[in-house]
Amino acid sequence: MKPLSEITDYKEAAEILASEFDSLGWHKTNVVGGHLLTDAEGWKHFAWEIIFCPPSKAPVSLAYKCGVGHVYPLYKNEKTQHRHPFAGKPKPPAPAEVLACYCRDWIDSDCAFDEWADTFGYDTDSRKALSIYEQCREAGPKLRALGLSRAQIERFAGLSALL
Repeated sequence: MKPLSEITDYKEAAEILASEFDSLGWHKTNVVGGHLLTDAEGWKHFAWEIIFCPPSKAPVSLAYKCGVGHVYPLYKNEKTQHRHPFAGKPKPPAPAEVLACYCRDWIDSDCAFDEWADTFGYDTDSRKALSIYEQCREAGPKLRALGLSRAQIERFAGLSALL
């Protein structure tokens, strides 16, 4: 296993992540969704569910969302020459990268809320910040339900940081 400090670029990190994810031997992973949604705060985003099915474990579903800025416009409006904001749909997320992001969120939130808020520049009086922190903390039980060890979670989190 190559140390994180020796990984030189994004492509190498992505290849190692994909390889290490494949080595888990999970028999099935499904990516469903990709629908354009708008949440209660008006954020337009695409949403997927990634369903991981490790052997001898119950399936675990992880949500993934990305904003519309991730859409590569497929055409220009001929009258205004501006790109149409929702002309395409982003490619589905790679399950290995989603899993690694969840690992990173959980590792980064493995501390008191005040410390987490200070690290990420949030106000400790913010309810929204507390909600984000709690969502990151909720990743832990899901990762453990997948049978991942603390070492595997830390490794995937480290690879996520290099992507």
